[in-house]
Amino acid sequence: MSTLHECRYSTLIAITSALISLPTAFITAPAYAGLRNGSFETGDFTGWNTTGNTSIQTANFGSQPTQGNFQALVSTTADGVTATPGELEDFLGVEPFSLDNINGPIFSGSAIKQEFSAVAGQTLTFSWNFLTNEASQSSNFNGFAFVKINSTEKIADTFSTLIPSNTTFVSETGYRTFSYTIPTTGNYSLDIGVATVGDAFGGFGILVDNATLVPESGSIIGLIAIGAASVGYTLKLKKQKY
Repeated sequence: MSTLHECRYSTLIAITSALISLPTAFITAPAYAGLRNGSFETGDFTGWNTTGNTSIQTANFGSQPTQGNFQALVSTTADGVTATPGELEDFLGVEPFSLDNINGPIFSGSAIKQEFSAVAGQTLTFSWNFLTNEASQSSNFNGFAFVKINSTEKIADTFSTLIPSNTTFVSETGYRTFSYTIPTTGNYSLDIGVATVGDAFGGFGILVDNATLVPESGSIIGLIAIGAASVGYTLKLKKQKY
């Protein structure tokens, strides 16, 4: 075999080994699968953990789901048991009083979360609609909705642009999209919730739907496997020829 052919042969071996190892590393390293039941189409919270006041809603609630027939409602209304600040912080795995740094001292809250694995470069998105019963904007009672992945981020409060709501709440933002690019391959937790500020009686909520990872984890593994098979076949032909 000539030096040129030996070089090509070695390069093909290196590429094939790298491609074959990628899906194995992706499957074995993370402890969780990709997002499950992201559109709540099971009609319940399968795949999710919850605290406080949570429920599954349809379009009959007054807001059309962005995907399928169901959507999740996380709220602080009196329709269910709302978590205390300590319970909410424990659920989210954040430091005590850390949520107070967003809009002021919180008095109650509710949240949902799901652990998942992802590959660097994937994009996590979900649809959300913030709901409030506050008749006016006030920094003293500025309840808010938040998301936590690597850190906690406010996504809406009573100072957001609001429109009249057809739901049981007075106002809403309407559905919008949250997007987050996964920085490194590994395990993550998607936490979404609402909290009251000033007192425990404020009525706030967030509708959540269509939580997805793009491209899907299965698609990434499939593309890598196809690439490995293609290079392996080319390598086989090279060996037969020389």
